[in-house]
Amino acid sequence: MSQQLETRLFDELEQLPLIDPHTHINPHAAASETLADILGYHYYTELAHSAGLARERIEEPGLEPRELVARLADLHPGDPALLVVPMLCHHRLQPGEAVFVGPGVPHLYLSGLAVEVMPPGDNVLRGGLTAKRVDVPALVEALDPTAGAPPVQRATSDVHRYDVPGDDFGVWRLTDTGIDVEDRIGPDLVLGMAGSTTVGDDLVIGPGEAAVVPEADGPYRLATDGLAYLVTVGAA
Repeated sequence: MSQQLETRLFDELEQLPLIDPHTHINPHAAASETLADILGYHYYTELAHSAGLARERIEEPGLEPRELVARLADLHPGDPALLVVPMLCHHRLQPGEAVFVGPGVPHLYLSGLAVEVMPPGDNVLRGGLTAKRVDVPALVEALDPTAGAPPVQRATSDVHRYDVPGDDFGVWRLTDTGIDVEDRIGPDLVLGMAGSTTVGDDLVIGPGEAAVVPEADGPYRLATDGLAYLVTVGAA
């Protein structure tokens, strides 16, 4: 790879909002070995059942908060952050649904497959349930006590743009359709989720694959016969 190409790719990626598709669905071959590994990312994040905890142990209908805490405590006993779990708002999102979690709002993913998008920045604060550095005073200072429960957004069309406060990035969901992407102000990221997705004239990606489209490439055609997400710099 030439130095010029390396510099160009680095510059484009540096402008791109981070997108974090992740799942851990096999408890017998988990990538993470402890609850600290799983819940120590983006405040408290990732999937608890990838440490060997079955989904029904965490997500069974009607599970009381105190029972949820007790089950998590079996894996991570004595952590003060367990006291935070009953205070969090529980959402069971369906395919196509989303929530916007604003700054200063701790969050925890219990299970499932999700696409997470966030602006670039070294702003992860951890308050517990992790072997990584914990900074409770900084986390408390950053918390927004006025934040209410985030509303659930639902995709209502084949081309759906989610409501993202501010203009840092935009997130689109495409289902068995195609669009012309124009008026760009930065690089785009396309994530294939199901079926095949064609980016531009001839780049085809499959489920779990992604493509970065540099701003210098200009307008392009994006089409999918399944499901794809488009993340843009700015709210274009």
